[in-house]
Amino acid sequence: PSVTCSSVESDFVGQHCDLMIIDDLETDKNSETERQRNNLRSAIAEFMSLAERRTYIGTPHAVDSIYTHLEKLSYPILKVAWTPTIWLNHPKKEFTQEWADRIQR
Repeated sequence: PSVTCSSVESDFVGQHCDLMIIDDLETDKNSETERQRNNLRSAIAEFMSLAERRTYIGTPHAVDSIYTHLEKLSYPILKVAWTPTIWLNHPKKEFTQEWADRIQR
């Protein structure tokens, strides 16, 4: 196939590609413990054998984030500052100015 999508928990045996785009490798659910973060580091090691070119996209969710680990491995890093977006007519009223101010603090 020209494109394949899978989870970090998938089996990658026998798969190879030219470019691998890893989106949201780290989430709040899979980086809560040191063991989970070590599992992510193992996944990165496996990804290295699957593709020569890899792009990781995501938001850090831990102090010892997987993205910090990638930076220590000398991966080039592009950091983009996050700005809260206000969504005044959100159905659950979650993204208000008060929410944005709280997040910014």
